[in-house]
Amino acid sequence: MTLTDLSMGIKDLVREKRHTEALALFKAEKERFGKEAIAANEYLMADLITCLRQTGQPHHTFALLETYGISVGPETPQRILNAYG
Repeated sequence: MTLTDLSMGIKDLVREKRHTEALALFKAEKERFGKEAIAANEYLMADLITCLRQTGQPHHTFALLETYGISVGPETPQRILNAYG
């Protein structure tokens, strides 16, 4: 599985509103990829934030962003900001 495969798989689960399964898939597969590669995939990060919000875990969003070295500011991709709320 490539990072693109993971991202697309999570995107499909998000579209189907299977947010808990998307988070479980990420948790199971994330170790295969470096933190920098994950952080650079704005689609994946936005979907993960959406999943956390939809499963009632918005407080974990801060930890996710911190873990992957993403700060919220003018340089943050719009897609991530929109998911962040």
